[in-house]
Amino acid sequence: MPATCLVTWGSFDDFSQTISIYHSNDLHPPPLLDSASQLARLLQRSLLIANDETTNPYSFILISGAGEPSVVLVDPDALDENDRYVITSHTSGMSGQSRESGK
Repeated sequence: MPATCLVTWGSFDDFSQTISIYHSNDLHPPPLLDSASQLARLLQRSLLIANDETTNPYSFILISGAGEPSVVLVDPDALDENDRYVITSHTSGMSGQSRESGK
C-alpha cells in the first residue's frame, strides 16, 4: 500500500506549508476530517483543510492541535493576491455561530 507525502513551503506565515498525500487505490484511508484530526494531534499543530461542505472557496476547517475542528473564513484578498491564509472569522465547532477574529 504505497503512499507519498509531498510537503511544500510557501512562506514563514501561519499555514505556510502545504502537505499533499497521494496513495494507491488499494489503500482505503479514513475520512479526511478523521485523518486530519489524528495528524493534528500527532503533530500537536493546527491544520487548515478545505471545507468540502460549501461552495465558498474562502471557507476552511481549522483543526486545533488537540484535533478539534471548527469552520473558519479566510481573507479573500490575502489569499487571492498573496497566497496567504489569514483567518478573519470562525465558528464555535463545526456547526456553531460565526465570530469575527481579533485581527
